[in-house]
Formats: sequence, structure tokens, C-alpha cells
Amino acid sequence: TIDQTVDVKFSIGSSMLLHDPDNDTIWTGAVQGGTSDVQVFDATLTAIDEIALTGSGSVWGVYNAFNDCKYLAYQLNNWVAKVDPTEFQTNILSITSVSKLAVDESTGTVWAVGTNSLWRINPTTNVATAIPTVGEVPVSISYCPSGSGSMFVAFSTPGVVRRYNLDGTVLTSTF
Repeated sequence: TIDQTVDVKFSIGSSMLLHDPDNDTIWTGAVQGGTSDVQVFDATLTAIDEIALTGSGSVWGVYNAFNDCKYLAYQLNNWVAKVDPTEFQTNILSITSVSKLAVDESTGTVWAVGTNSLWRINPTTNVATAIPTVGEVPVSISYCPSGSGSMFVAFSTPGVVRRYNLDGTVLTSTF
């Protein structure tokens, strides 16, 4: 139920909204002047912090309750930033042009969609492991908590969506 609608004027180029339920803050990714910034707002939408990031491009973010970290992907760079509760940033390398992220809520594993690739990021070791995509180009991803959980991945080929087990194997080959 929507109790209130607020007209929010985020920065030009805002491309991400992420809610951190632990401290009720909202993170928004913005692209300004060739650099990417993440602005943090409190529950009343008052700016409280800004994190400058190297590089430019759109930002995609997810909150991971498993380790209380935020994961931010930069589409024009080849890494995902893991930001812990103290705002310490760890860069997870080797994922080419990350465009989307999703979190497996049961284990905290972060899944990433990159150029021609699908990845699983271990939340403890920060190691990214490639997942075979059967020759298709993944473009979007969503976590489904029903049953034992799974990831739905949409591919660039029209009408191709696959359901993956959380270990990275294909559960349903094509819908």
C-alpha cells in the first residue's frame, strides 16, 4: 500500500535506488560530469553522504542482508563494488560491463549479468565465478524465493528466459 507519494528530485542521471533497511537510508546512483557518485539520503530524503566513484556509467545496486553490504555495479567498468557497513569498499574484478545484480537471499550469493556472461559472487571470499549461459547473452536477472529459491535470467534472444538453480545449473532450460 502506498501511503504517501513524495516528489524526489535526485541528481541528473540518477539510475539506481537502493534501500538499506538497517539504517533506513536510500542510496541513489548518479552520473554527473563524467564521474559516478552515490548519494545517501535519510528516511526524510535529506542528503547525508556522497560517495565518489572512479569511472562513469550507469550504476546498479542491491542490498545484501546476509552480510549487511551494498553491491554496486558500474556498467562501463569491469568490476562490482562491495560496500560494507563502515563504507569500506572492496572491488570484485573480472566481470565485464556489469549491468544488473540480484541477491540469493538464502546464501547471500550475489549474481551479476555482464557482457555475454553470468556470474556468481561469493559474499565471503568476493570471488566471481562464471556460469555457462548456453551461448545466449543475459540481459536481466531476478531472484525467486519460492521453493528452494532460484534465479530467472532473461536473454537477448526474444522469448528466452531460463530458471537457474542457486548452484548455477539450469533448472528449466527455456520458457
